[in-house]
Amino acid sequence: MAFPYTNVTDARQHLHQTYVLFDGKPAFVADITEAPSGLMAMLEIYGAEVIHTSLWDTRIQTRGFKLGYVNLSNGVTYLQRIPRRQYQQGLSNNNVLSSNGDGFSRIARSKAFYQAMTGVYPTIPECIKLLEAKDSAAFHVDFCLSRLNSGLIELMYQNTSIGVLINNKFVVGPTFSKWITKYLPKEYVDEQST
Repeated sequence: MAFPYTNVTDARQHLHQTYVLFDGKPAFVADITEAPSGLMAMLEIYGAEVIHTSLWDTRIQTRGFKLGYVNLSNGVTYLQRIPRRQYQQGLSNNNVLSSNGDGFSRIARSKAFYQAMTGVYPTIPECIKLLEAKDSAAFHVDFCLSRLNSGLIELMYQNTSIGVLINNKFVVGPTFSKWITKYLPKEYVDEQST
């Protein structure tokens, strides 16, 4: 991405201590410095990988994050961008809301966030097993399973309940039945839902 910054102060206002994508992976912008060759970014990628690169490196992107469910140790949180006019272009506490109330910067430094942003999720059967110890588990950036007090397992889509699991099949409402098989394997969808 070609950033329009003319000096290090301007670049820091927009990107310093935010998250961007670097080569498709979430990266924390730890610092921006000025060098003879131009503006340089110091990026930290989960796993302690530190990259020093030009701010004009085309692998740096501020758009393209697919926010949604992140699996945490005790359940899931749903991340969504807050529509807010501000200087910061990367993701930060100022423009990302977490459904469980945790600050985005704490979640973003976790392995769970890195896995979610790179599309690594457990399978549906693995999520069902995880519900023995957790109250919720995500199998896709847009979908999670949540254990209700009644013992039923509900199917959530983008933080909205759309169905329940009955006899190992998801029964969903008519609004969702037309497209649900695009995301869920047919063996998990109740025939009456489609």
